[in-house]
Amino acid sequence: MSKRRIERELEELRPMLEELSPDERLELFLESVADDRDDWLEALRETCPRRQYQIPDPAYTKRGRVALLFCHHALYDLHTTLLSVELGRQCQDTRWLLDLHSDETPSDETLEEAAELAEELRRLFRDLYTLYHASERFAEDVLGVSLETWFGNQQVGGRALEDVREVLDDGRWKRHAAEERTDSEAEPGGDSWVTLEDVVEVRYETLRMTWEEAVPDL
Repeated sequence: MSKRRIERELEELRPMLEELSPDERLELFLESVADDRDDWLEALRETCPRRQYQIPDPAYTKRGRVALLFCHHALYDLHTTLLSVELGRQCQDTRWLLDLHSDETPSDETLEEAAELAEELRRLFRDLYTLYHASERFAEDVLGVSLETWFGNQQVGGRALEDVREVLDDGRWKRHAAEERTDSEAEPGGDSWVTLEDVVEVRYETLRMTWEEAVPDL
C-alpha cells in the first residue's frame, strides 16, 4: 500500500477518529503500538480532543512543596543529632558513675576513651547548635515565618524544638563547643579562628542557595 493511499484513508477516517471516546481511542492506541503503526499513532494524536485547564500558579504550589521537603530534611537532621547528643550524654553520665564508685585508678585507655567521648559530645553539640540556628534564620529570612511555623505541620516538630532548645540552653556545653578553630595555635578573634556563628552562616548560605536552585524560575 502506497504512502499516499494510506494518507488518503487516514484522512477519510479523520471524522470518525475525532469522535472516538477515550476508551475507544485507548484500544486503537494499544493496537497501533502492537502493530508498530506510527501513522495511526500520529493520526490518533492529531485527532485527540484538546482541553484547556486552569491550575494554581506553579510559583505558589512548587514553593509550598519544596518548603515542606526542606522542612522534613531540617527536622530529620535536628532530631537525629539531638538523639545522638542525648545518647552521648547518657554514656558519659554512666562512665562518671562507674568511675565514681570504682576503687581503681582509671587506666590510660579509660581516660583516652573518656576524652574521645567528651570531644564527640562537643562536636555533636556544635552540629546541633549550628543546625538549629541556620534553620531558624532560613525560616525567618527566606520563608518569612518563624521556625515554629515552618515545623508546625510535623507531629514531632514542636516537641523536637523544645528538646533542642533545652540542650542549647546549657551554657556549659555552648562554652565548650565554642572552642572550635582551624589551627591549634590560633588566637581567639584571629583570622583562623572559627566560631559557631561562622558555621551557622555557612550552613544558612547552603540552605539559601539550595532553595534558590530548587525554585529558580518561580
